[in-house]
Amino acid sequence: MLLGILSELESGTKDLQAEDVTILDARNLFVETILLYPDADKRLRPNTEIVVSPNFESAVTKVLNNATDQLSAVEREDVCGLQINYPAAQAPSGKPLNLSEQAKERKKTSHEEFKYLDCQFLRPTSYMCERFFSWAKLALTDQRRAMTSQNFEQPMFLKVNKLALGRVRSC
Repeated sequence: MLLGILSELESGTKDLQAEDVTILDARNLFVETILLYPDADKRLRPNTEIVVSPNFESAVTKVLNNATDQLSAVEREDVCGLQINYPAAQAPSGKPLNLSEQAKERKKTSHEEFKYLDCQFLRPTSYMCERFFSWAKLALTDQRRAMTSQNFEQPMFLKVNKLALGRVRSC
């Protein structure tokens, strides 16, 4: 019984380590785990202590789920940097708008739908941290333990960003 539960949880943790896992995938996995094992709710719920920005995570999850119409005002504020088009500003005309025209214009812009970047490039923090510390452990051999933190940081930065830097060089 216990071995089966541990095996099932291990498969979930391995799924979290995949290269293409998104915040939405991680959240869905956590929700499924909570449904199967309610005791995990304290550690895996969206607003647990370890989550630095629960509103941002919730907003990104909704954006990835194509549910941007369900974003709260706080969530919309947290992901405003991911918007790819902002509501069109009214073109200034020669005459000022009267009160009813201003109200109609405000209503029109308040219901305008925002479009967001494809947020699949955002990875769950646990994945990135685990990968980074794994690489650091491999890189920090006995010969390198005497390196200063700055000298160690530079090759680690290059290691972590190797894929992105490779794409830049080949362009």
